[in-house]
Amino acid sequence: MSDEISEDDMIIEEDMEEEDEDEVFEEIVVNFWRTGFHDASFGIRQLDQYRARSRQWSAGMQVRGDVTFKEKKDKKYIIGFNEEAWEEDEDGRLAKKHGKFADLNSRVIIKLFSELKDNRGGNWAGSLELSILESLVLTIGERVGPLPVFYLILPRYPYIIRLIRSHTRMGQRYCFALIDHKEKDPVRIFEIEKKMVALGLDFRVEDSFTEKEVAKVDGKLLDIGGKWVIHIKDKALKNNRIFRQVVILFACLCKFIEDVNENIKNLHEQVVKKKYKFSPDYHERTMFLNPRVARRKA
Repeated sequence: MSDEISEDDMIIEEDMEEEDEDEVFEEIVVNFWRTGFHDASFGIRQLDQYRARSRQWSAGMQVRGDVTFKEKKDKKYIIGFNEEAWEEDEDGRLAKKHGKFADLNSRVIIKLFSELKDNRGGNWAGSLELSILESLVLTIGERVGPLPVFYLILPRYPYIIRLIRSHTRMGQRYCFALIDHKEKDPVRIFEIEKKMVALGLDFRVEDSFTEKEVAKVDGKLLDIGGKWVIHIKDKALKNNRIFRQVVILFACLCKFIEDVNENIKNLHEQVVKKKYKFSPDYHERTMFLNPRVARRKA
């Protein structure tokens, strides 16, 4: 992915990963902090400590919230968000480069890190990143939209996971596939569908083959920062680390998902009307590098 470092760094992070593959979780809370609480809780020194622990802590990354687990009180992730890639400042880097089209070039980049406590933790636990170009291609191809595309990568998982919004007449549906050669069924496809009748931003996760609800993501409407509670219902998925991390990253995305959809919709309209020519920046271009060619050169 464009915001990651190198293959060697990925291997280092995998070796440092502390999570037990057999841990079972049913309820997970994704909580975005209020701005004041965020500033008071994390100072420059703490950010420097996270940077020192993981090379996945890229430039522009700030702490925006945490992830807690009902079944294991001492386990926690912090949510890292790349502020520079999603800049809302009128005098910021995106505004200076793209002017009134700054929003059309805003990319969501979210990373999870284990909590740094007693000189332990601070390890990278997964990343989600929006591909503006892939989103534009899919939206143009389907002639409806917006249809954003996200890339997810996880420690000790060799595949890139693509989370894609699919074409629906009503509502929102996001799909992803998990590949696992160790299982009898090596491929499972899941759909994350927005609930039509709900007070908050709620989603149900369904196994595409069985049409069974395996998890749900419930938004808490009155929470100031943004809060989503994940309930994993499928017995076989309660200890599936890969599935769990994907759903957690999606819940983190929920805070920004409506803005992402609006940005992709506006970008599509501007491009089709020939009022704007989109050109992906260097970091997004690296998403499209041929991994086989890169590996041969190495």
